[in-house]
Amino acid sequence: MPSMYSHPLSLTQLKGNIRWKRTQKKWRLTTKKVQAFDKKMKIKISGRMEIPVAGGTPDSNLSVTLRHGQLSQLQKYLPDQYLPDVAHQLSKAQLGGHLSKANLLIKGKGQQTHFQFKGHLNQLSVINYQLPTDVKTGLTVKGLSGYLDIEPNKGSLRLKQAAVTLNMPNLYSHPLSLTQLNGTLRWQRDQKQWRLTTKKLQAFDKNMKIKVSGRVDIPREGSVPYTHLKVTLRKGQFSRVPHYIPDKKSPQLAHWFNNAQLKGRLSKAHALIQGPINALFDDTSRFEFKADINNAHINYAQGWPHLSRLKAQVVIQKRSLTITAQRGKILNSKVRHLAVEIADLSAKAPLINVVGNTQGQAADGLRFVQKSPLHKTVDLGILELDGLIDLQLKLAIPLDDKSGTVQGKITFKNTRLHDKSLDITLTDVAGTLNFGNDKVSAKNMQGKLLGNPVRFSIITLRNKRPKRTTVQLTGLADPLFLSQQLTQLNPAFAQLPLHRFLSGTTHWTTTLNFPNEEVTGNNYTDIHLEADLLGMNIKLPAPLGKTAQEQQPLSLSVRLYSEGASSKGAKIKEEIGDTVVKSPAQRKNRRRLGPSQTVVKSPNRRRNRRVLLHTVVKSPLDRGNRGVLRTTNQTVVKSPIERENRDVLLGGILVRVRYGDKLNGVFRFNKTGLERGTLILGTTPAHLPKQAHLNIEGHTPNLSITTWLNQLKAKNENNGQRTITNYQLPITLLTDIHFDRFEMLGQTFANVALQAKYAKHRWMAAITGTGIEGQIIFDLAENAPSLDLNFRELTLTIPQTQTPTENQETNQETLPEPRRLPSLSFHCDALQIGDINLGNVDLHTQPNHDGLKLNLQAQARGLNLQAKGQWRYVVQRHQTVLQASLTSESIDLMLQQLGYQNPPIVGEQSQITLNAYWQGAPHQFKLSTLVGTLSLVIMEGHIVEVEPGTVGRLFGLFDVYTLHRRISLDFSDVFNKGFGFSTIAGIFFIKDGRARTEHLILQAPSARIKISGQTSLVGKNYDQIVTVFPHLSNPLPVAGALTGGLSGGIAALVLQQLLQKELEKVLNYQYHITGPWEKPKIVPLSKHQ
Repeated sequence: MPSMYSHPLSLTQLKGNIRWKRTQKKWRLTTKKVQAFDKKMKIKISGRMEIPVAGGTPDSNLSVTLRHGQLSQLQKYLPDQYLPDVAHQLSKAQLGGHLSKANLLIKGKGQQTHFQFKGHLNQLSVINYQLPTDVKTGLTVKGLSGYLDIEPNKGSLRLKQAAVTLNMPNLYSHPLSLTQLNGTLRWQRDQKQWRLTTKKLQAFDKNMKIKVSGRVDIPREGSVPYTHLKVTLRKGQFSRVPHYIPDKKSPQLAHWFNNAQLKGRLSKAHALIQGPINALFDDTSRFEFKADINNAHINYAQGWPHLSRLKAQVVIQKRSLTITAQRGKILNSKVRHLAVEIADLSAKAPLINVVGNTQGQAADGLRFVQKSPLHKTVDLGILELDGLIDLQLKLAIPLDDKSGTVQGKITFKNTRLHDKSLDITLTDVAGTLNFGNDKVSAKNMQGKLLGNPVRFSIITLRNKRPKRTTVQLTGLADPLFLSQQLTQLNPAFAQLPLHRFLSGTTHWTTTLNFPNEEVTGNNYTDIHLEADLLGMNIKLPAPLGKTAQEQQPLSLSVRLYSEGASSKGAKIKEEIGDTVVKSPAQRKNRRRLGPSQTVVKSPNRRRNRRVLLHTVVKSPLDRGNRGVLRTTNQTVVKSPIERENRDVLLGGILVRVRYGDKLNGVFRFNKTGLERGTLILGTTPAHLPKQAHLNIEGHTPNLSITTWLNQLKAKNENNGQRTITNYQLPITLLTDIHFDRFEMLGQTFANVALQAKYAKHRWMAAITGTGIEGQIIFDLAENAPSLDLNFRELTLTIPQTQTPTENQETNQETLPEPRRLPSLSFHCDALQIGDINLGNVDLHTQPNHDGLKLNLQAQARGLNLQAKGQWRYVVQRHQTVLQASLTSESIDLMLQQLGYQNPPIVGEQSQITLNAYWQGAPHQFKLSTLVGTLSLVIMEGHIVEVEPGTVGRLFGLFDVYTLHRRISLDFSDVFNKGFGFSTIAGIFFIKDGRARTEHLILQAPSARIKISGQTSLVGKNYDQIVTVFPHLSNPLPVAGALTGGLSGGIAALVLQQLLQKELEKVLNYQYHITGPWEKPKIVPLSKHQ
C-alpha cells in the first residue's frame, strides 16, 4: 500500500471473509471480521475500501483492531506516508512494552484521509528518546500504562503510574526523574509548531507530590521550545528543590543551592515557567518559584553559621532569589527576621545579600561572630558574654569567593562583658555596636565597671593598617574603685590602703587600643588613663597631696606586649638614655657619669671634692681621711638624651605615668617584674634607660620623710612585722634628686642633693646640702646586714616636743628585735645638735645573742663623751642599759659646746658619770622610766652672776645660784662676787622621775654646803635641805687626789673626803628649798652649833 505505507505489511494466519464488487468506476472491498496475526499480535480488520478502476488513490473506511501486541510493532501500522513525523519519532523512541488493545481508524481518500489510533498501553518503555528540539533533551520512560490517542495533527496520552527520566545536558548535569506519573498529555500541530498541553499532570519525586499544568510549544523546524508551565510541589523535602535548578544554565545558583545544604519540609511550592526553555533567566522569559518551608536548614554562605528551624519562604523571580524567614534559629539565637537574596542569578558572579535580625543569649551571639567571617571584622574572641543581645546583619557575599561587604549592629541589653586579655568585667551593658568593612564603632554605650556606672565608645578602622580597636571608657572613681583596678593590673596593689589617703570621687577616662589582626608588629595593647582628680582628696604629704577642690591632672599609659608575635618589624621609638637634670641652684657644675658613677659638687665646701657612688667605704676603724671616700677609676661617659628605633623585648609591659607638674615616669616590666624605668620629679620628660636600671631623678621643693613614714606606718603594722632585709629590688636603682627643703626624722635641711645607688643587695648614697654632707652604705647581706653612715658634717636641730607627764604611758609602738637589726657604724667629723657641738662622733652597734651592743664616742674642744650600752630583748621585753662618762678640762668650755655662750659656771676639770637603765628601746628614753646613779665632780670654779638656766642649776639637780642671792647677809663675804668653789661633788639616785641625793657637797674657801633631798625631773620642782658650814680654816686634802686628773671613781673618793665626821661639829645653817625650778622657795630652818 505505497500510498499509505513506505513498507509492506506482512500478516500470517489470515482468515475471514472479504467481499468485493465492481462498479463502473471502482472496486469496493468489504469485510466484517478478517483476522490475522503479526507474530503474537492478533489483528482484526473491518470496513471497506474503494479502489478506482482506472487507478488512483483508494478511498478507505477501515477499522483495525490490535490485541496483545508489542509496542515496538506500533510504528509498522501507522501510515507513515500520511503521518511521517509521528512515524519517524516513534521509530526513534524505541518503544517497548505491551499494546493490550488498540484501534486504528482510516477514513478518507488521499490527502483527505483521516487517521486515528487509539489504544491501551502497558509497561511502556522509552530509552533515551531525543526530543526534536535545539535543546538537547533525552527522554526515558519506564512502566508507563495509559491510553494513547493519535491523530494526524493532534493526540493525547493519558498516563498512569509511569516513571519518567529526562536527560537535558544543555540545562542539567544530572537526569530529572519522576515516578507515579498520572494525568493527560495532549499535543496539537499547526503549520509552525507542536503544542503540548496538560492540565493536571501529577508525579512524585520520592515523597514530594508534583503537579504540572500548562503548555510547551515545540517549533516544527526543531528550534528552542517555548514553555508556559505552572508547577506545584507539596509535602516534600526542601533538599529536592535544588535538583530542579538548571545547573548548566545557572551554575552559580546551582552551586549556591548545593552548598546551602538545604533541609526542611516543603509544605507548598509554586513555580511558573514561561519563555524559551534555554533562556529562563533572560528578559524574554518569566521564571517564578515560591515555596513555603517548615523546619528549614540553610547554609546561606560558606563560612557563616547555618540557619535552622526556619519557617521560611523561598522566592525565585526572573533572575532573583529571595529567602525570607520570620522565625528560626541561628546558633540558638532566635531569628526575628531574615532575608537572603541573590538579585541576579544570571550574573557571572552572583551576589548574595543577607539581611537579618536575631535575638538571644549573648554567648550565642558571640559564637556567631567567632564562627563566621565577622571575627575578621569584629574580633570578640577575647570576650566572654552573658545576657541578651540583638544582632542586625546586612551582608553582600559574592559567590566567586571574593570578599564581600559587611554591615550590622549588635544591641546589648543588660549584658555582662568580660575581657579575658585585660581581665576587665563590665555588667549591665546596654547600647549598640555598629560594624562594617571599614570600621567597628559604638557611641555612648552604658554599663557598670566594678559596680560603678561607666559610659564607653568603641572604634576600629579596618581600612587602616595595622587594624586596631580603640575603646574609651568614662566614669566616676572612688578609692575602692581605684584599688580594684590597680589590683587587677597587679595583685600586689591589693596591699595598698588607698582608702586611708584617698577620699571623694573624680571623673576619669580610660582609652584602650588593641590589635585586631595578627600581623608583624601589631602585637601590643595600649591602655591610657586620664583624670583631673577634681573632687578627690589625696591625704598624702608633698609632693603628692592635694585637696578635693584642686585639679591635678593624672595620666597613666600602659603598653602590653604579647609574646607570640614576631619581633621582626616590632621596633618602636623610645626615648632612652641617662638624662641630665640640673637643679636651679646647685647643678651648674654637676657632671653625670655612667650608670654606676656620679660626680656631685657641694654648694659649700665641695668645689674640689668628689663623692662617687661606685665607692668602697672602709670601716670606721680604718678611715684615714674620713672626709674623703676612696674612688675607683673615673671614666666620664656622656649619654645622649634620646635614642630612637631601639628594639624592644616582646612579652612585656611599658608604663608611662604623669602626675601634673609633680612627677612623670616610664617603666618597663617583664615576667619577673620591673625590667627598667625612670621616675622624674618635675616636668622634665622621663626616658627609658638603656640598661636594666631604675632611675629616680629631678627636683622637688619639699619632701618630708617623717611625714611619709607616719602616713605609711599603719599599713606596715597591718602587714605584720618585717625585717629590713626581707625585700630586694629586682634591678639596679639610681637616684639623683634635689630638694629645696628635705626633712627626715624631725630634721630639716636646705638645698639638698641626694644621689643613691642600689645594686646586689647594697645601697650606696651621697647626700649634700646646707648642714649636711656625707655618704651612706647599707649592705643587705642576709647573714650580716650593716649600715655605714659617714658624714663630714651634720647639723641637727632639737625637735620641739611636748614634755611627757609622769602619768603618760610609754608609746606602744611595735619594736624590732634588736639582735636582728643590722650593725651600725656612724661617724661624723662635725656633729652639731641645735646649739650643742659634739665634734667628732663615732657610734657603733653590733647585734649579739642578748640584743644590740652600743658604743659611743664624742670629742670636741673642752668635751669628751664616752658611752657604752646594751639594748636587750628578753622574755619579749625591751630594756636599755647605759654607762656614760662626760669629762672636760674646762667646765665653762664644755658648757659652751653644750650651747651656752655665757656659761653660768666657770671652772677647770669636771666629770659626770651615769649608770642607768630604762624599759624600752634606746630611743624610748624618758626621765620618768630611768633608773640609775649619776655622779659628778667639778673642780676649782665659781658661779657667775648671770641667769643660769637649766644648766646653771646643774640639770635641775640643785640650785646654788638662787641660794646665794636669798641666804642671810651674814655670809656676804662668801657670796660677794659670785660663788667661788674648789670642789662640787655628789651622787644622785634616779628613779620614777626623781633624783635623790644624801650628800651633795660644795666646798668653797670660806664655806662648805651640803645638799640632801630630791628633785623631780619630770615635775621640775625641789624638795631639798641645804646645810651651810661657814668659816672653816682647814681645807681638805682634795687637790692631792686630783693630781692624776678625774677618773671613773674619783667622784666617790672626793665625796668621801668631803664628808668627814668633823663636819657635823661645826656651826651650820639649814635651809629648805621647795617649789618649781624657775621660782624656788627658800625657807631658813635653824642655826646649829
